[in-house]
Amino acid sequence: MDFGKVVDKAKKWTASGKTKAVKKENLERMKGIFDRFYLGNRRFVDKAAYDSGRKSAKSMGELMVDTAEFLEGEIYRLEKKRRKLPVDNLQLKDAQKAYEMNLRFIREFLGEAEAP
Repeated sequence: MDFGKVVDKAKKWTASGKTKAVKKENLERMKGIFDRFYLGNRRFVDKAAYDSGRKSAKSMGELMVDTAEFLEGEIYRLEKKRRKLPVDNLQLKDAQKAYEMNLRFIREFLGEAEAP
């Protein structure tokens, strides 16, 4: 998935509104997706990053992308471990589940951003 596209879409989507009301509505939709994203990723995103990310659409998109990339690296690391303990398998399963959920949120956001 092309993660760079997410941040660009976030900026364009909120700026695409012709009036302040439309821009505000677009930002509120993005915040709704972002709030659900945070609730599913509280183990991987701290509260300070969430609060600072909620300030603009660009920072929301960046935080979503950064979290997905972190989980991608974590999955790779856990899959390549030679001697796995049972706890490693649980961590791998949790990371894979969170990564798939994040991809759904990102696809939902991109779908909303491309809709008229």
